[in-house]
Amino acid sequence: MLEFVISCPDELRYKKAFAGAIRKSQREYYITMAHTSQSKSAGAKPDLRAIGRRIRQIRGFEMRQVELAQVLGITQAQLSKYERGRNVPSLELLLKLKHFSGKSIDWIVSGEG
Repeated sequence: MLEFVISCPDELRYKKAFAGAIRKSQREYYITMAHTSQSKSAGAKPDLRAIGRRIRQIRGFEMRQVELAQVLGITQAQLSKYERGRNVPSLELLLKLKHFSGKSIDWIVSGEG
């Protein structure tokens, strides 16, 4: 818990900024805030480049981006962004890739499974 003491007559400004966390004592305002830190594993982000490499691996060298994009129901530009790790593939797209390739969604996302 963090607590700040502010001596300021402008109570409204602080009430807006710290909704409900203010106690008033004469001319001082006490602002209480809870501070929580997240471990790196709790907010782990997917490695989009690695996902893109696995999507590229699913496509193989015999198939062009346009052809796989048609199978997946997306544009070639969208597929290119997924393969380069620029966009996060939706669950719907992951399911389509799973059905097309026979690979698990776990493998597509994490390389495991």
